[in-house]
Amino acid sequence: MEKVFAVVDKMLEPDMELENTEDTENYIGEVQEWAISRYGELPKYHVDQYSQIWMYGKHYFADSTKALCYPQPKYMCYLGLPKINDIFIGFGMSRSEARRNAAQYTMEQLKRYKLELTIKDEIPNPNLDESINQLEILARRGYFAIPKYSFEETHDADGNPHWKSICQIGGRKDKTSGTSTKKMEAKKKAAYKMLCKVLKG
Repeated sequence: MEKVFAVVDKMLEPDMELENTEDTENYIGEVQEWAISRYGELPKYHVDQYSQIWMYGKHYFADSTKALCYPQPKYMCYLGLPKINDIFIGFGMSRSEARRNAAQYTMEQLKRYKLELTIKDEIPNPNLDESINQLEILARRGYFAIPKYSFEETHDADGNPHWKSICQIGGRKDKTSGTSTKKMEAKKKAAYKMLCKVLKG
């Protein structure tokens, strides 16, 4: 029944934040990405009707959210993260608003305690074979500009080709290079060296 109520609630109640949400951060998505990247698990949400009687113990609650501006919010959301004993709580006039406020407060606390994701968390297993794609993933997520590659071809005494690939990222002074008898292998080597550099900071 809880799932049915949640669907009906979302359909019938206006989502008060949706009027001006073009620039609003997707806190629920951020919390999910954090939990999956760090521990390979999804966060757990439990939304209940608001009650003035609830535990303070090891619970955090979003006392600064706009939801508490209401005389009495309709809902409260408990948000649990893997490997963290504390429960984060948000309030709202709808289930979705309470969930969003809990997620927003959770991200604020993770940043406060310097637990937010870093560039190193984005690529848990940097490796040569996937280095080109891994470097591009980081670029698409806004850490730096899209990498550019250039190539130089030379030949040995027997006429066999040798490739040198150079990887550059706009705004960074350093370049990396890779060499191989195969063009793609040279590119991978250059990308992997750059990937190692950017992950080290």
